[in-house]
Amino acid sequence: MAGLYLYDDSWFEGERRVYTYTNESIGFSDRASALENNDWSAWVVYDDRNFQDRRYCIRGWETVNVLGAPQWKFNDKISSVKRLNSRSCAGYPTFY
Repeated sequence: MAGLYLYDDSWFEGERRVYTYTNESIGFSDRASALENNDWSAWVVYDDRNFQDRRYCIRGWETVNVLGAPQWKFNDKISSVKRLNSRSCAGYPTFY
C-alpha cells in the first residue's frame, strides 16, 4: 500500500502505522524510530502535533532506518505528518 510507514523500533521492527493521502496529527505520537516512504510524494514529519517546530522531509521511496541517529536525533519525536503534492521537498530540510 502506498503511504508513509512509521515503525516503533529501528530497522523497521515492532508495531507499524501507515498514513495515506492525509495531513494529520498522528495516533502514533512520539513513538516512531524508523520511517519508510512507499509513495511517490514526499512527506514532512513534525515533532509538534500542529505541524510546527522541528521537521524533516522524506522523499518518495526513501527510508530512515534509525531516527535516533546523531545527525537527526528524531527518535520518538514525530507528532504530525503531512503529504506534499509533489516529489520535491520544496525547501524543507531532508534526511538525506
